[in-house]
Amino acid sequence: AIKTTSPQGELFLEVWFMRDTGWQTPRYDRWIQHLVTYMKGHGLEYKDWIIHIFDESMSDRFLECAKAIKGVDPGVRIFQDHMDTPERIKEFAPYIDVWCPVQHQLGYPGLAAMKATGKPVWMYECGTTPGFPPSRHRFMGWRAWHYELDGLSFWTYMPCQWNDPARVPNYGLYYPTSTG
Repeated sequence: AIKTTSPQGELFLEVWFMRDTGWQTPRYDRWIQHLVTYMKGHGLEYKDWIIHIFDESMSDRFLECAKAIKGVDPGVRIFQDHMDTPERIKEFAPYIDVWCPVQHQLGYPGLAAMKATGKPVWMYECGTTPGFPPSRHRFMGWRAWHYELDGLSFWTYMPCQWNDPARVPNYGLYYPTSTG
């Protein structure tokens, strides 16, 4: 996994507004510059945070946005969570800092191309629910070891009653603290 010296740990920022619009210069150029300044102002180096701008995609729009981000500031790290062909992965390689395909994609030919970039390769599982047996979650560590990956991640969420009342809770790996 990515190492950080930050006492806060590593921040994972989901930034999805580019999906609808693509890259808008100079507006998004300024946004990236402001984000970097903000992070540095709070004592965070580039290695302490990463952005996730497209979900399970290697679309042309994602590639355009990743190129633009690196053009504004090559230090900004970009997370990518989809498996594609080795050729497509090579196109993205200069712009991606962490690869993280879904667990079921690990047997695909693109995994070797991801590893060949020399950048960290994780895996993740999404949609974890209480209905899944605990062995499904425990198995991921063994699978990451088997494929010689650098890390793994679970994708789950905890809806908030104030901003997401209609959502069905997904408590698969969420352990709330006591409120009393």
